Amino acid sequence: MIALTDNPNVYKIEEKDLDIFSISRFELELDALLNSSEISVYLDFENVEQVSSGIIGILLAKQMKLKKRGLAIKLLHLSNSIQNILKILNLREYFLSINCV
Repeated sequence: MIALTDNPNVYKIEEKDLDIFSISRFELELDALLNSSEISVYLDFENVEQVSSGIIGILLAKQMKLKKRGLAIKLLHLSNSIQNILKILNLREYFLSINCV
């Protein structure tokens, strides 16, 4: 589900739909990744078409924990629909970064 890319702090989300059925696995893999990270993490959403509110909640909770360590989660290559969801929730600037690292 979450795969390392050529860049050591960029991870690609391989699932097309991050829905209620993928929440547990997503959180487990994200926890493993974040617990071993000493730098901010970039998640590449290029393949993702849909994101459930549960996934956004997980990302928000993890972001808040990382912030205490001086780190962050940044989301790359978001579809327009996912960007609009983040905009409506007033979370766009909280997660978005430039599309290249």
